[in-house]
Amino acid sequence: MQTFKALEPGTVVGEKWYILRLIGAGGMAAVYEAQHRNGKRVALKILHEGLLPNTRAVERFLREGSLANVVDHPGVVSVLDDGVAENGAPYLVMEFLEGEDLGERLKRLGGPLAVPDALAIGSLALEALGAAHEAGVVHRDLKPDNLFLCVDGRVKILDFGIARLIQSAGGDLKTLTEIGMALGTIKYMSREQALGDLDRINGQSDLWSLGATLYRALSGQFLYESRNSTEYLMKLLHGAPRPLGQLVPSMPGAVAEVIDRALLHEQSERWSSAGAMRKALLEAAERSGVEIPRWPSAAGFSPPQRPRSRPRNLPPAPSGPTPSIPEPAAPPQAAAPAAGDGEQEDRNAPTVQIRAPKTGAGPVVAVLTGAVGLGFALVSLLRAPAQEPAPSAGPPTPLALASTTSLASTAPAVASLAALAALTPLASNSAASLPSPPRHQARSSPKTSQPPPDIGTSRH
Repeated sequence: MQTFKALEPGTVVGEKWYILRLIGAGGMAAVYEAQHRNGKRVALKILHEGLLPNTRAVERFLREGSLANVVDHPGVVSVLDDGVAENGAPYLVMEFLEGEDLGERLKRLGGPLAVPDALAIGSLALEALGAAHEAGVVHRDLKPDNLFLCVDGRVKILDFGIARLIQSAGGDLKTLTEIGMALGTIKYMSREQALGDLDRINGQSDLWSLGATLYRALSGQFLYESRNSTEYLMKLLHGAPRPLGQLVPSMPGAVAEVIDRALLHEQSERWSSAGAMRKALLEAAERSGVEIPRWPSAAGFSPPQRPRSRPRNLPPAPSGPTPSIPEPAAPPQAAAPAAGDGEQEDRNAPTVQIRAPKTGAGPVVAVLTGAVGLGFALVSLLRAPAQEPAPSAGPPTPLALASTTSLASTAPAVASLAALAALTPLASNSAASLPSPPRHQARSSPKTSQPPPDIGTSRH
């Protein structure tokens, strides 16, 4: 049995992917939440190091990426890139999904799904499965663990690791599958898969597996009662599954018939295609008065806590100048900093200075000073007409008139300037009560912008 040791958070893979946490591990690979050095979050699927000597396992692993991308449909998980880790193990870079798979939801709920939710999942899965079959790809391992329920309601088909391309351009279709070897999950595989009959494994085999998945989601039970896998296999080879309506009497008969037909042993008696089964499922729901929602409900799903960015002590990527990925900045504190702590404040956020309005006798003194100045101006105006010009031998010259007028008008002007000067402290005090515009302080640290925070979990 192969031993598995998970990568520690902060490990760098492929000189650019930072491991954040382990999402899950299977018999062939482990899936991690990872982050690119530019901040993009992905799911990183890495083959177990112990399987590197197995060339067929390596080849099958790499084929998952190519076959998944053969199917151009939003209901199939996308493989963005591939590469080789520092220990020589190949890895796949996949889109990061938030939510839980159907197997996890059934465990969490401790029982079957509501009929509308189960039919919504079945309808979306059949739509994606039809696209895969049209592209010539048979999944061969459909089960609750490989139907991912996103938090936004989408349903994604995962894990094309043992998928088979029906029509391969020049090559033996059996190169990746040993003759007589049964691949899949025993409780969701059809009889032809259990027998390893490769010539008969096709899209209708996937319909059996999806039918068994919906059977489990609606009843909470498997197709056969058994004490172990051997007994289950014997019943699969020699007996028919229990009718769904027998286990769930409240199940609408038309809906139960659609699922039971997908579980017939004779392929010619099953649904001819995923599209035909989906159409029959929708029509059965309509006849039974079951309204299928566009997206299945989250049924109380709550994303678990997880790291939002790589740890501070994460070593830099070994190739080239790699920008660091800092921790999210702490939110600004409501309390004002203590005196003398201005140089220790957070320089990531803009600094805003708000001055409290000054109170006291300043405004009153300014008003009084202005009033005195205005009074002096009025007195000067009243006294100006009483002053007669000195007698002269002739009519006043223009220069004398200008001088008299200038003296009479200078007094109120000077008084007005005095009043304005007296009112200046009041205006300055009022302006001091207004907040000054934000002041951005330049950071001395060369850190780059931090990645956007996210929530949720993922599994691929």
